[in-house]
Amino acid sequence: MASMVAVLVLLVVMVALILRPLVFPVLAATAAASANLPAPENNPVPAIDVRQQVEAAIAARKAALAPVSQGRVCISCSAAAEPEDSFCRKCGSKLL
Repeated sequence: MASMVAVLVLLVVMVALILRPLVFPVLAATAAASANLPAPENNPVPAIDVRQQVEAAIAARKAALAPVSQGRVCISCSAAAEPEDSFCRKCGSKLL
């Protein structure tokens, strides 16, 4: 019986050591969120043009997708397909 208790205690300690990095950042974030922080007007934030950053990210994403949107693409392997193709030239899947 004592050996089973010792094994159980060892198991609990091992689980605690493994989960500690996962649990403590969450606890720290929760504590910081629940702390009395100064009002936003008293806590200046550097001026960042968020709209400009979002528009730049959208433009970059559109540029990356431009080759794909100009033609058909195989849903199985993402290979480019010609408009007249019925099957993918790379994997042979039927094109939609």
